[in-house]
Amino acid sequence: MLCLDDKFGIWPLIEYNGWRYFPLPSMVGDVGKRLQQMKDFNSRDDDVILASCYKAGTHWIHEITSMLLNQTTEYNTKHWTSLNLQLEWPEDYKFAEAMSEQRLLQSHLPFEFLPTAHINKGAKIIYVSRNPKDRDVSMYNFLHGKIGWPDMTWNEYFDKFVLNDDIYGGWFNHAKQYIDAIKHKKANICQVLYEDMWLDPIKHTTRLADFLEVPYDDTFIKEVVKKCSFHELKNKKIDITVTIHPEGKSTLFRKGNIHPEGKSTLFRKGNIHPEGKSTLFRKGNIHPEGKSTLFRKEGKSTLFRKGNIHPEGKSTLFRKGNIHPEGKSTLFRKGKLGDWKNWFTVSQNEQFDALYRKEMKNVDVNFVFEPSGPI
Repeated sequence: MLCLDDKFGIWPLIEYNGWRYFPLPSMVGDVGKRLQQMKDFNSRDDDVILASCYKAGTHWIHEITSMLLNQTTEYNTKHWTSLNLQLEWPEDYKFAEAMSEQRLLQSHLPFEFLPTAHINKGAKIIYVSRNPKDRDVSMYNFLHGKIGWPDMTWNEYFDKFVLNDDIYGGWFNHAKQYIDAIKHKKANICQVLYEDMWLDPIKHTTRLADFLEVPYDDTFIKEVVKKCSFHELKNKKIDITVTIHPEGKSTLFRKGNIHPEGKSTLFRKGNIHPEGKSTLFRKGNIHPEGKSTLFRKEGKSTLFRKGNIHPEGKSTLFRKGNIHPEGKSTLFRKGKLGDWKNWFTVSQNEQFDALYRKEMKNVDVNFVFEPSGPI
């Protein structure tokens, strides 16, 4: 996820050793020192690291993995929303160090920056990858309209960030490092291809369960797959990128932004009500009779169902949000295989194929670029 608060934006990118990084709070300053801190992270024997490029299906596989590890089909909202278990995000690791339960860590950085101790002890790593064409389109739509991100067309983005992919080490570098580590058994890695999981989720969720060495039966696997289908996740999983505040402040768990002083409208005194009463669990204030607008029918919910802050009554949490200029969710978009064909021109496809053949020559991986088969 990207930083979207009032102090840090996502532009300009930070340049370091030939690569560019998002200006996360932890990355602002001495980037080299921060990357070394990641390598020095004190990994435990039962830690699991979910490694992926941006927009490779991270949230999807994270949810599946969390359910398998915790032996539940309830969505994991306890730690992921805080981002404290993403290795490059927090400014320190106090949160992770204080945890007593098993940790599911995550990183978008190349293999070279993973914790050395984790690799040396053979702790588990799940590497999630996705065909670069769909991933590039997803990345463009994710960044487009984000606060601070330059306004650019797909064609402009293609020239600047697809043909010259250097964010977080670039997709090609990222893929080659992990695939090389798998080939030469440098670490205990299970590779999960987005397309494989999309085409046969039962088979590959079962394979993931075997890698994690967790108990399961067919019923449990089927229920996990059902709960983690794209439709279910898009409509039920918390989208922490969606906010109401124009500066990207959270309206869910931290200081909100409808209130003129930024007070939360969730758990403490709110600000839509003229007397500042909460609109969540006590008598609200959108409803003419002051009834709660969260879980009952009166005054339609502004959280999980069609809300009422949006002028058309659309939810501002999981579906059409407001960081995107058209109010589209920036976390789960289409989830389709082969959507790149709706974006790449013939010329762009030819340019990319030439680049792919050059960069991925002799790399042992076959991505599915559309439902009919590999490139």
